[in-house]
Amino acid sequence: MGASAWLRFAGERDARGTVSLDLSKQGAQFSGIRPAEDGTPVLVHLQLASGSPVIECKGRVCWSRLMPNGLHNFGVRFLDLLDDEAALIERFLSGGPRLLPRLAAV
Repeated sequence: MGASAWLRFAGERDARGTVSLDLSKQGAQFSGIRPAEDGTPVLVHLQLASGSPVIECKGRVCWSRLMPNGLHNFGVRFLDLLDDEAALIERFLSGGPRLLPRLAAV
């Protein structure tokens, strides 16, 4: 189950948009067209579902691999995930109740 993500790598001005390929409370696997160097610090913004709060945490690239399709897969370990953010991830992964966007009254 993937979550939308925006990753801002140290030394880069713009964030990279992607989707998590594998997500846990400890970290996530991502894929992109540009490589990610092992050990690179990264600021992670995750949105688990439409209307859910954005989770922001620091991370570090812990592995990177060039795939046969030319994309770069890489793993990011979360470094400062708060307990309530970890609980949101657990609920998302378990298929628990999702936060839905509020609808404006007409």
